[in-house]
Amino acid sequence: MPFISLPTHGWARKMYRQIKRDILASSGRGVTEEQIRNSLYKLKTGQYIKRIPVEKKGKLIGFRLELTGRGKKLLSRYALDDLCIPQQKRWDRKWRFVIFDIPEKHHLYRDALRDKLKRLGFFRIQHSVWTHPYPCQKEVDLLSEALGLQKCVLVFWAEIKNDWQLRSYFREKGFKL
Repeated sequence: MPFISLPTHGWARKMYRQIKRDILASSGRGVTEEQIRNSLYKLKTGQYIKRIPVEKKGKLIGFRLELTGRGKKLLSRYALDDLCIPQQKRWDRKWRFVIFDIPEKHHLYRDALRDKLKRLGFFRIQHSVWTHPYPCQKEVDLLSEALGLQKCVLVFWAEIKNDWQLRSYFREKGFKL
């Protein structure tokens, strides 16, 4: 079997130096140049990143890396793990509602959305109607985009006069209302 060499020059070495300078030096991790080179190679062959030539005055001066659509999708999935809705110091007395109508053929995505809404602290009013007391538009947009459900999910806010049950539920969960 022939030996396949990984890219050991050019863009991988430059990228390693940049990563080491910007990230690794501050974190104190013991990551080697070979590990970073291997990671970049896997990202490139997996079509998560692409090299874009950079020219200056018609002369090639190097490459920059750019996420592909596939890479952006993968990154958004990782971002979902850390997704949270920050608590506000003072509640504005507005309830945020998330409603969705997701076809049965996408039931796995619908279940994933429900599960994440529950983990984010939403209260289920009905199977496809959830509420939260704090601003959450950005978080729900990110979630629905990552799941490919932007056209199926609607977020709006409203003030409710008789909301004592909702306030009671969220107070029990530790929210400041």
